[in-house]
Amino acid sequence: MYVGCVRSRHTGMPMLLSQFASNRATVVLLAVTAGISACAALLPPAHAPAVFGSRAFVILLGLLFLNILFGAAVSVRRGLRKPWLPIIRLGALLVLAGAFLGKYAGNRGGARLYEGQQIGEFAERDGGLLAPGFSLRLDRFSVERYPGEKLELGISAPGGNSLAAYPVTIGRWTGPEGMRVLPVRYLPDFKMSGSGEIASKSRDPNNPALEIEVMAGGERERGWVFARFPHFPPIGLSRTLRGGRIVFFDRGSERIKSYSSRVAVLEGGREAASGTVEVNRPLKFGGYRIYQSSYDPVGWQWSGLEIVRDPGLPLVYCGYILLALGMTLWVGLDDFE
Repeated sequence: MYVGCVRSRHTGMPMLLSQFASNRATVVLLAVTAGISACAALLPPAHAPAVFGSRAFVILLGLLFLNILFGAAVSVRRGLRKPWLPIIRLGALLVLAGAFLGKYAGNRGGARLYEGQQIGEFAERDGGLLAPGFSLRLDRFSVERYPGEKLELGISAPGGNSLAAYPVTIGRWTGPEGMRVLPVRYLPDFKMSGSGEIASKSRDPNNPALEIEVMAGGERERGWVFARFPHFPPIGLSRTLRGGRIVFFDRGSERIKSYSSRVAVLEGGREAASGTVEVNRPLKFGGYRIYQSSYDPVGWQWSGLEIVRDPGLPLVYCGYILLALGMTLWVGLDDFE
């Protein structure tokens, strides 16, 4: 019993508690937490939440929280000789407290919406449904790609067994012997009017097309091939393609540059707010943040949206500010010692 009452002469706390609040204990707890987090991050996405949500990991974070709390008290009792220590520890406390509050008092749900679709319930990760009290309507989903960055033609001459890839340079002949191809013009969004006029409907590669001139079998003709419709017969190339094949690839348009959703928030059937949601640029409404989280990678038809209510976020932000302030004081004041 007497040993348990021994107090540290530096902190005035019981010896065991003083050791628990020491910087060495903080380093050990942080190292264990970081190690478990790193291992969990390497697991498949479906298994990682089981680690972070486990009772053992929550207990570990609770011990880290108490360690930092008691450490902050020790720093204050020792005076202001090193004022950055309580500031750094207080910042860490706020970050941890905000994370706990967001996890256990917040809400998160997601949905896939097509243009014109309206939804008022969002799927949660545990299989439940989140009803935030308002509905979302997707008015427009936009995808910006990289048109014409890397164009290729797959060409198989008459009598050939397989396609060979050839890079496209407008105005330069390419292709194997027996079928020479001249790329003439690239259109990112092919459109033909009723009068037969051909132009690009927009700068977005929604329907990439390449006008080519082909020489094969002693004949020469000009036509169009389409990246989105590789099995569609090329327009205007009925004679020179006998026994051969040409396929157009717009590799650049397969890569997404950015994507965004124009959404409307409805309450009681009326539009209460609207805005454009982009990655890392959410729309805020009613304590929720509406995030752009995913998209249809095949036809770019639907938008994946996520709504999040995180009451701990202000604490996390304040914690980051205090951490930055404490580190600044630590570096700055140490230079004068």
